[in-house]
Amino acid sequence: MSQYPIPDQSAETPLLVQREVGRALRLSFESVTREPLSEQIVLLLLRMALAEALRVAVEEEERQNMVVDARARFSVSL
Repeated sequence: MSQYPIPDQSAETPLLVQREVGRALRLSFESVTREPLSEQIVLLLLRMALAEALRVAVEEEERQNMVVDARARFSVSL
């Protein structure tokens, strides 16, 4: 029998590796996350949020128009 034990390949090993990688990433990005956003980034995020809100509003209006059209067709066919 070998004097050096074979490392345990249990489920705990990947969790330890994952924890260490997470810790290293957190430390390396910590300073970046504390910096204020530039005005350009803020404007870009606002534009993206506005575009998404408008897309959702247009889709909702189209759905409502489809319901109204369907009701109008149904009442005419009676």
